[in-house]
Amino acid sequence: MYVSTSVRPLSRDELHYRRIVLRDAIICIGWIKLISIFCYTGLYLLVRIYSEGKCSTAIQYMILAIIPVQVLSALLLFLGAIEVKPFALKAALWLSLLLAMYTTVLGIIGAIYFIRYGDQFMHFLIAAIFAILSFSVCCQVLPTPFLHVVVQRRRRHDRI
Repeated sequence: MYVSTSVRPLSRDELHYRRIVLRDAIICIGWIKLISIFCYTGLYLLVRIYSEGKCSTAIQYMILAIIPVQVLSALLLFLGAIEVKPFALKAALWLSLLLAMYTTVLGIIGAIYFIRYGDQFMHFLIAAIFAILSFSVCCQVLPTPFLHVVVQRRRRHDRI
């Protein structure tokens, strides 16, 4: 059985509708990224309050390093959504992949550190948060190929 889509050019109404849907999806992802900044800030405060030492300080710096990159990623998504900068959306997609890899490494390091050296209940809670953070790569990576396909199709239909 063969399934194929129509290769006819899109009408202006269909093209306008697809642009609105793409813009809304990108803005939604951008808001999620901005909300995640507050989550990283909360995680930083938990690590700062309940942990001491060189490795804990390194984890704190790793958490602080991700916040400006999240802001940049959200800004690029917004600029791509409102079509101010055409390269911004593609740069935001690649930046999302890099953030996902960095988040996974941060989650693994934090979980191992707090499981190994935790002596209070709060340390094990922080370790659980870091473990969840290491699996959050799925939340950042899975939508990325979908957005890439939508962007490529949009470019193809814009040329027609």
